[in-house]
Amino acid sequence: YLHMSAYNYLEYRALLEGFKDGVARRKRVQECLEQVNLWDRRDDLIGSFSGGMKQRVGIAQTLLHLPQIIVVDEPTAGLDPLERIRFRNLLARFSQEKIIIFSTHIVEDISGSCNRLAVLNHGKLLYTGTPIEMRDLARDKVWEALLPDPRFEALERDLDMITHVRVPDGIRVRFLATDPIPEARAVAPTLEDAYLYLLRHGDEYKQSNMA
Repeated sequence: YLHMSAYNYLEYRALLEGFKDGVARRKRVQECLEQVNLWDRRDDLIGSFSGGMKQRVGIAQTLLHLPQIIVVDEPTAGLDPLERIRFRNLLARFSQEKIIIFSTHIVEDISGSCNRLAVLNHGKLLYTGTPIEMRDLARDKVWEALLPDPRFEALERDLDMITHVRVPDGIRVRFLATDPIPEARAVAPTLEDAYLYLLRHGDEYKQSNMA
C-alpha cells in the first residue's frame, strides 16, 4: 500500500495474519525490517521507495512467519543493475538459513546467486544441476569470429547466432555450432550460452545424456 509507511504496512499485515500480542508483533516487525535493511526507512511511505526497496518490503512481509522456504517469482524484473545486485545479495544471505526458490528469465541473476538450477521450456524439464555443470554442456559448442560485412551477410541465416556486434574491423559474432566455420575460434561458454543451447538443442542434449 503506497500510502502507508513500511512500518505501518508490516504491522497491519502482521495483525491480519494473527499477531495479536502488541509487544511481540512490534518486535517481529522490527526484526523483519532490520533483516531487509529498511529499519532506518521505516517511517517513509512505500510510495517513495525505489523498485528494489519495494521488493524488500515484500520480502519483509514474507519473513513475518519465519518461513523455511521462500518462493520469489521474477523478483528483479524492472530493477536497475545496482538494485538487482543488492536484491540478489539479500536473497543469498537468506539462503544460508532458508531454502530460496528463485524463478526468473534473467540468467545473470541465476549465475550470481544460485547453487542449483532447473531449466524449463514449455513445461518440460530440460536440465537440473549446478550452474558450473550447465555451462559445461555448451563447452566446445560456443564460437566467436570476426567477419567482414559480405561474409557476415552470406552466413547470417545459417549461423545459430547468440550475439553480433559491429567493431572497426567488421562484425564480431558469437554463435553455437558443432561444425564451426573456418574463421571461428572456440570460447568459454557463459551460463547464458548454455541456456540458449538447451532451449535450441535440448533434444540433442537429452539424447546424448541418455546415451
